Amino acid sequence: MTLNATLNRNLTEHVTVAVRNDLQKNTLLVDRGDFLQNFFPADDDAVQKTYAALVADGSYDGAKRRWADFPETPGKEESAYYKPFALILNSIHQKYENCKADDSNFPKSSRVWLDRHTETPTSVTCAALNLPDIVNLFIDEAQLGQFSVELEASIKALDEQRRTKDTAATSTSQKDEASPSQKSKASKRRKEPSTSRKSNTSTNRKSNTSTNRKNNTSTSRESKDGPDTKYERILAYWLRIAAVVEIKTKKSDMTSEEYHDTLEQLAGYMRQMFREQHDRMFVFGLILFHDSLSLWYCDRSGLLGVNEFIDINKEPELFIRVIARVSTMSPTELGWDPTMKVHSSDGQHAYSHSLETDDVLKNFVRSTSLYRTRWVITIGGEEYVTIRALSLSHAEVMCGRGQLIWVAVQKKTSQVVVIKQSWNPFPTIKLSKHEDDQMDTEESDSTISETSEDDQASEECESTMFGAYQDDEMVTEEPTIRSEAAVYVHAQSDEDEDMKVGRLIAHEERKDESVHISAVQWCREKFGSPTHFTERQLCRIVLKDYGYPLKRFRSLRELVRSIDDCLEGYQCLLQKGVLHRDLSPGNCLICPTSTFTHSDSIQDQPTVGRLIDLDHAKVDKGYRFNEAEDKAHQRVPPTEEDMQYLTASVKRFRGAAVDAEVCRSVHVLPIPNNKGQYTSMTAGAYVESLINSLDLEKKITQNSETIELTLDDLRLVDWQTPLPPRFQNRGPENAERSGTIPYMSHVLLDNETDTPHTAIHDMEALFWVLLYLCLTRKGPGGDLRDELCDESTSLDERAQDVQDVVYWLYDSTMQVIKSNKDRLFKYPEDLERYVLRHIHPYFNDFKPLLRQWWQILCLGFKSQDFETVAYIYTPHLFKSITSKWLEDHPSEVESEKEMMEKEEMRRCKDWMAILEHVKDICGPEQTEAGDAAMDADADVGLVPTEPLFDSPQRKLRSKPKVRTYTKRK
Repeated sequence: MTLNATLNRNLTEHVTVAVRNDLQKNTLLVDRGDFLQNFFPADDDAVQKTYAALVADGSYDGAKRRWADFPETPGKEESAYYKPFALILNSIHQKYENCKADDSNFPKSSRVWLDRHTETPTSVTCAALNLPDIVNLFIDEAQLGQFSVELEASIKALDEQRRTKDTAATSTSQKDEASPSQKSKASKRRKEPSTSRKSNTSTNRKSNTSTNRKNNTSTSRESKDGPDTKYERILAYWLRIAAVVEIKTKKSDMTSEEYHDTLEQLAGYMRQMFREQHDRMFVFGLILFHDSLSLWYCDRSGLLGVNEFIDINKEPELFIRVIARVSTMSPTELGWDPTMKVHSSDGQHAYSHSLETDDVLKNFVRSTSLYRTRWVITIGGEEYVTIRALSLSHAEVMCGRGQLIWVAVQKKTSQVVVIKQSWNPFPTIKLSKHEDDQMDTEESDSTISETSEDDQASEECESTMFGAYQDDEMVTEEPTIRSEAAVYVHAQSDEDEDMKVGRLIAHEERKDESVHISAVQWCREKFGSPTHFTERQLCRIVLKDYGYPLKRFRSLRELVRSIDDCLEGYQCLLQKGVLHRDLSPGNCLICPTSTFTHSDSIQDQPTVGRLIDLDHAKVDKGYRFNEAEDKAHQRVPPTEEDMQYLTASVKRFRGAAVDAEVCRSVHVLPIPNNKGQYTSMTAGAYVESLINSLDLEKKITQNSETIELTLDDLRLVDWQTPLPPRFQNRGPENAERSGTIPYMSHVLLDNETDTPHTAIHDMEALFWVLLYLCLTRKGPGGDLRDELCDESTSLDERAQDVQDVVYWLYDSTMQVIKSNKDRLFKYPEDLERYVLRHIHPYFNDFKPLLRQWWQILCLGFKSQDFETVAYIYTPHLFKSITSKWLEDHPSEVESEKEMMEKEEMRRCKDWMAILEHVKDICGPEQTEAGDAAMDADADVGLVPTEPLFDSPQRKLRSKPKVRTYTKRK
């Protein structure tokens, strides 16, 4: 699971943490022979001829068994390695191609190994300055000279720009420090510890901190005088890279600290390749320790490396085999997606790796940081052209879903859609830990394919608020890492003997293939045993519905109504036996119900809330809602004696009365955890617990007459409400917890727990989503509140407190977030005292709703010997509260009319921009037909010009001092 920070995903201080997080428990060493056989199959005849040719021209000295002009002794300056090693790599490439010249099926590749060491960068904070030592580039040899000159010029210019900024910053800092008033204010600020570690050697200029890099978009910004093409060459460079090489001058072994640091460094380069190359499925990287070569492969399942070096001097044929294959493999064999091309207005769409440099600049660098790059993606046999990206923030993920989202147009019909691409866990079958327990329903799969279930949802929940599904495709039909390497199965430590690995659901001919390969002890010690190595496959779905995430609401009422609609869609899924498991701001959309053609028509445009994304969903295939209804109607109510006992007990100890519906509900609906007897005495204790938790004592004592408590008062539901699927007999798929970390339930943030994910955990996630909006936004349109944008040193204490709350509950590490959420559930009153008082004043009308949701969650998670009504029926109770809020606020009462009008106009401009893109892509004739079709479609939505799902960036205030809201006084 990837570390996620909602407000600042791509800032420098997060990149190092993200790389290390990807390496932990996601790094596997395998047998060298198996790795080579599967990634670089033997071509003995051509390799032997290449070896002979290299001996003949003096590149390799067969007598001395070493490469000529290559350093004989380790430990020299790195500059002594770059040029000779690049020459060796290019010689191998050329000689190998010459040996294959007679093979008509062997295409000649336009690739070059480029020495990239020339200038030693003095900064490790900008990705552009942290170039690998040697790279394999898609470029003609004729272009190489000019490209290298321009690349060097851009690096020097960027380095000079960085030094200028550093000088200015230092000057400003000294000036501030000289000011007593500023110094006093600055003393209140927390110091931010460095995330960098020092290099082990003086020549290790990139060390661990090479992964500390700012968003590469800084290299492609346009100045007032126009774009600086020198800077843009940097991005063109990354887009052309096929493989990377890192060189260290000292010999090393796999137990050394330098080996670990260099691998982390290499992983940073591989991560950058994923960030820039959105059509890349996997990448290769090489590390040279003097004359020992280490091989690495990375996809979204993690890193796979060899457990034994290749000695390039003593094993020349093996070395030639690797370099020859890397140099001549097809783009598809190197990981480029054959279903994605760069769009061209003349219809001559091309793969990104085959573009000329000028075309790269036009389609990528000058496309607003890759957001406006137009891709032609084939899905289900149909061509879709992307208009702009909605979210690219997870493109660089090395282990995880790596989700990308675009708004696109179907070329044939001119229909505007949303394409979501992600690396979903490959489905496996796991046995229940409770096989002896009788199951109310059959959960034959612990997780589901999003595509199949989206199809089911759109067909069976058509009239509800769940996103409409159009098409899908499994781009890769086999899982990652292990299928790519002959289905590697990870080794397990002795402690994990009882942990069973599920059989792969793959093609019949591959079903029983597996090779058990042990990871060396060093790998376990450094990176942890990869017991959670998740197989993945690339999936794409096309959604008809698209709109705005919740933060783009235009009024309080629209926000609550959208949440209410999403809850309706959620309950519909539950009735189909489907559990969503990833409620987040980007998965709850605000969608217009019809299109418009001019600015006036945006006023009072009706919208609905749509729940989307079943990436993490699981299905109880044995659950039938009609059967649950029949069972509910067959329930046996409590006897008159039991009801009288409960009524008398509540009146005697609490001075209140409960009606008959309450008596039936508390007797029938709670489910004992230990399968013991649920008695009237237990029911009475439960009612007393509800009265205490809901603070009803005041309501009872304020009335001179005995007050009768109802279902609504006690947050109960009718006793014949059907039981939803409870998913009690399944753990997480592939031991991977589902959800978006900042919004996940406090229970599920603990990877050690075996608590099954159920509806109450989704409702807790929805609570954190709404609370997040109230803490971070200042009104309609999604603008961040001022306290989160101010980077000065003069923040007042209240602004610091706001930043603290957001950090400790959303922006921090998973362990810190869990600790703070646990404490709030342990002391529920602290939410009001330390959190709710910091929500933006605009959301004051939401406080009652948040309080009531919080009461329900605390009731549901309260330790009991039985599953409470609030635990089982949380979605039902949540929706009753949102519906009541809408009844109490029947019309729009907007305190920020200017912000509301700004959002309305932005939506209008967004749609006009979409129509212009469609016209440009499909032509005016097809666009007119598409407009008519969209006017008739009630589910057409809007997409803004800026990234929708990516949160705005702000400077992370790392590890602020612990405020009192995290402690009990």
